[in-house]
Amino acid sequence: MSAPDTVSVGAQGTDAPLLEVRNLVVRYGKKGPAAVDDVSFAIARGETLGLVGESGSGKTTIGRAILGLQPVSDGQILFEGRDITRASVAERRALQGDLLVAQPAPGDRRRPHGAAPRRRCRPRGAGAPRE
Repeated sequence: MSAPDTVSVGAQGTDAPLLEVRNLVVRYGKKGPAAVDDVSFAIARGETLGLVGESGSGKTTIGRAILGLQPVSDGQILFEGRDITRASVAERRALQGDLLVAQPAPGDRRRPHGAAPRRRCRPRGAGAPRE
């Protein structure tokens, strides 16, 4: 399957998603099984994405890969139309205020009535355009 056709117009345009993950693959070890295999999604400015799944399904690994804390084996991560998949330490440092992950508090894991806990990952400032 090929990647979807997208238009990257950069931070000034409105067509590019704020955050786009394309065919993300993350492996622990060079030849180990994929912890995350072929994950793709896009988040527009003002949107929120919730990652829900069983323990060990790759939610935290996806967030760590987006933040640059976990090496990406294959695929692309684009922020404001710019490929940050293999950004340098200095480039990642420049994004520290823009990319954040909201983790649930430990007590939130046990909710009444069997409601599933939610993890939300939203780039900081995603609700308002930059000046």
